[in-house]
Amino acid sequence: MKALFIHGIEDQGASWRETCDALAEGFEYETPDFPWQRGTDFTWLGRQAPHDAVTAELARVRPEICVAHSFGALALIEALLRDPAGYRPRAIVLIAPFYLNTAERLDWRLLDRTRVEFSNLMRDSIVSRAKRVGRAVSEETLEMMVSKLMSGINPLAFTELFGHFALMQHQPLEKLAIPGRLIGSEDDPGFAGDRAQELSSRLGLELTLLPGRDHFLHYTAPQAVAESIQSLLQGSYASAS
Repeated sequence: MKALFIHGIEDQGASWRETCDALAEGFEYETPDFPWQRGTDFTWLGRQAPHDAVTAELARVRPEICVAHSFGALALIEALLRDPAGYRPRAIVLIAPFYLNTAERLDWRLLDRTRVEFSNLMRDSIVSRAKRVGRAVSEETLEMMVSKLMSGINPLAFTELFGHFALMQHQPLEKLAIPGRLIGSEDDPGFAGDRAQELSSRLGLELTLLPGRDHFLHYTAPQAVAESIQSLLQGSYASAS
């Protein structure tokens, strides 16, 4: 079973290590770094769209299943919708994709609120990475790390994420037609409540919501993510293949 893993914005392919380690034997996987990886200046946006990068990796790897987190999940959805004649995996798993549902209004208050949520998620990413290596971080140290992280992030990281988040509702999501699963946390601000339910319904994907407020489940709950992938393959996908 060949799998392709797509990381989120300001992250990297190595973030999937624990999830991949938790998968059963028989999985062959690739975890490449995408252009929106940690530390990029985002000037690549002038040469390549995110969905083009995903399309290229799908054609190269030709995975049976594709697992994508956050911004990476949005890029995967767009790649599959834009190129229906291109390579298509037999199943997908989307973890905590940002989605603005059709009942929400796009205005400046939403942009401001999302900007704050983006900063909070970057803060959460530091905490999640610290927990991943069993390291305790004091509140003072955490604030210093967050300040340093945010000062090093190109503003285009947020504007690109916000654009995909705000416009995804206008995509013909019902045409995706690939079986799979949506995984997220009940209180994740970008993927909570009606947002998760609507996206699941429009994509035709099973929905799994774990308790808590965690956007980085592949860091903090890799075993649960791996089990969800495997149960999907052993369930409806297996019977359909």
